[in-house]
Amino acid sequence: MEWRDGAPFNRQFDDVYFNTEGGCEESDYVFIQGNDLPSRFSEHQYGSFSILETGFGTGLNFLGSAHQFLANNTSGHLNFISIEAFPLTRDELRAAHQSLNRYQQEAGWLQQAWPSACDDTQTMIIHPRISLTVIFLPVGEALSQLIVCEQSQTQAWVQPCFDAIMLDGFSPAKNPDMWSASVMQQLAVLSHSNTTLATFSCARMVRDNLQDAGFSLQKRRGINSKREVLSANAATREKPAIPCATTRSSKHEAPWWSYPALPPAQRVAVIGAGLAGCQTAARLAARGLSVSLFDRHSAPGLAASGNPQGVLYTKFSHRREPLSDLALQCYQLAQPYYRHQLKVDAPWSGVLQLPKNQKDANLQALVAERFAEQPELISLLDPQQASDIAGIDIQSSALWFPSGTWMRPPQTCQQLIDDNPLITSHFNSPVERLSYCSVDQQWTVHCQAALNEHTFDQVVLCNAYEAQALLNPELPLKTRTIRGQIDRVQGQILNQLNTTLTGEGYIATDSDSQGTIGASFIVDDVDASIRAQESEQNLALVGQLSPQLQSEHSGLQLTASRVAFRCASADYMPIAGPVPQYRKMVETFAPLRKNRRMDIRNYGHYHPGLWLNIAHGSKGLNSTPLIAETISAMVCGAPAPLSQRLQRAVHPARFLMRDIFRRVAE
Repeated sequence: MEWRDGAPFNRQFDDVYFNTEGGCEESDYVFIQGNDLPSRFSEHQYGSFSILETGFGTGLNFLGSAHQFLANNTSGHLNFISIEAFPLTRDELRAAHQSLNRYQQEAGWLQQAWPSACDDTQTMIIHPRISLTVIFLPVGEALSQLIVCEQSQTQAWVQPCFDAIMLDGFSPAKNPDMWSASVMQQLAVLSHSNTTLATFSCARMVRDNLQDAGFSLQKRRGINSKREVLSANAATREKPAIPCATTRSSKHEAPWWSYPALPPAQRVAVIGAGLAGCQTAARLAARGLSVSLFDRHSAPGLAASGNPQGVLYTKFSHRREPLSDLALQCYQLAQPYYRHQLKVDAPWSGVLQLPKNQKDANLQALVAERFAEQPELISLLDPQQASDIAGIDIQSSALWFPSGTWMRPPQTCQQLIDDNPLITSHFNSPVERLSYCSVDQQWTVHCQAALNEHTFDQVVLCNAYEAQALLNPELPLKTRTIRGQIDRVQGQILNQLNTTLTGEGYIATDSDSQGTIGASFIVDDVDASIRAQESEQNLALVGQLSPQLQSEHSGLQLTASRVAFRCASADYMPIAGPVPQYRKMVETFAPLRKNRRMDIRNYGHYHPGLWLNIAHGSKGLNSTPLIAETISAMVCGAPAPLSQRLQRAVHPARFLMRDIFRRVAE
């Protein structure tokens, strides 16, 4: 981006992003009024109103939509998904927004949440009731990510669709790919019978391609230099068939991960009040849904989310792979969300991640090389730089997370559900079983005899390893229970420590020479007793972070200990999505045992309205906000904020499908 005559200008497409004089008015008239958004926002009571935009640019259309949504809606949620192959930096956005006096508040929210690494897909929570997802890919590839399946003969596919489309971008003469016939066909697939579309272009190519895709068009008088603009709707068109692109490909792409449409939900039960459950309850309530939160404990965040201090950071990789891609997207959502939206009480003093050995140090160097242009996200420090930041002697290089911090998970859980009239908490209420009535399409949550039964449209299980007891025992979730003991310590050395240190162990200091060290990692050990041996191991691991923290020098004294049990999956990814019906899935996809490339045109079989959000391991502070946003979008039938690749990577049926491929599931 550069500036010409006071306007932001794109050199590649030789066109302006918007006119600094009248740009807001043009955006409002063409896209917001063209889609009749103010009146539609005022009528939208609960669930997500979804908008698709084909060119994010400076975010002008998004800012106007957010402004109008908050002015005209008090109970619903705005789900805005945009496409941008050439994203601006945060500084460029800030410069471009200076002239947008009407939207300064919304622009500030966007700048705070904008990612440092614009990589693949990124979701941001701009406001408790406004989510923004930007897909950083060319328009055709990005739209393909949103289409559930391109196999036109597949039975009963669920295709999350958009309520309004903003067909924006640089002019058709300068950016023809964005206005092609194939793009219009994809937009038609992503539309339902009441979808509207608006664009500034009335070019013949644009009109012909939209009409061929089935849209009915209405020309409107123009504004400023535009003589005419265009509105359209999908009410009279039939959804076109998209040619099959992956049938019998070398890599099998069976549609096992999709599920049938559900009636709109208004009452949802969330089982489990740890980070995953409280985040899920908060994101569902943000969509205007009534949420009942059940937990067997007396307050939120008393199980695995109950440690006095948790560290907000993650483990990046130098390679593009599902685990590291999800970690990056989670971190870039979580940090501004906690800091600017929830305003959690945390020092925001950064996190230093020290290598465990030389191999780890080499990998950290590769990570730093990958993110060399995003030092505000992560950077590699030499020992002296690390020591200067830490306040104590660090003898190795370290990755620096300047936006990382430690937080208090129990208080965060409480904050997520406090003062929210749409969330009703049921503590001391262990759930014994679930039952479903197919006639009423309702779930019943059965608690102990002392409590009444509760009926809901949908249910989300966020109760970690305890979820399996409420499901078919044959269903392979491949979770494992990991015992972790942390220790509270005190000592004068903690007054010198300016940041959180992590490595094989971690140490976080809070106040008055107090801090937390940990944590042990013992698989399938469910003994809850405190062990002196694990306390000694924690002290030894912390001693590896700095010579000053070694036992003979640190003066650290143990004051208390706590044991909790994390839930992790076999591949260390969360388990999030619809709960599969084991027997029906096995029967439908059994032919894949003999031929993985067989084209089975059928959706998967799932319990209607039953969802999982578990297995966040030791990184729940990082992963639960984005996964909760994903689950809440699915509950509302809205387009999910994760790419299809990552939706499959966290899907509850992934282990079942692997067992079918390997002829394990019978």
